[in-house]
Amino acid sequence: MDSVLIDYLKSGKAWVLIGSGPSNEMGYPSWAALASVAETETRLVGRGADFAALDSAVKRKDYPSVFQSAEEILGGSRLRQILQDQLRPSRSGEIYELMARWPVPVYLTTNYDDEIQTNFQNYAKHTSPTLTLRTI
Repeated sequence: MDSVLIDYLKSGKAWVLIGSGPSNEMGYPSWAALASVAETETRLVGRGADFAALDSAVKRKDYPSVFQSAEEILGGSRLRQILQDQLRPSRSGEIYELMARWPVPVYLTTNYDDEIQTNFQNYAKHTSPTLTLRTI
């Protein structure tokens, strides 16, 4: 890398926003896939419940509302248990290891998985960099 670019990246003025691409590459489910699991399980377990809000949220692809409706029918702990079972990667992903080595002190992410933090911690054990991770 160019030394000017490296100096800028290390300056604290640069930050990286990490979206869902690396998590998708590792095989983590998308929000749509998680919402589909929540909907299916809610319909199976919540027989006799009023599904009007759930149906509306699914139709609009409003995933936060799908999860909210599922939580109202199933309860928060049951929904978390159902979703937790889905939150495992199906493939390995070298991309997070590579990102942990970038000379950038601040990372922002919208991801729900812990891959970024896990890789930063593993890298920090060997190099002791100062990194900040913000989940937005």
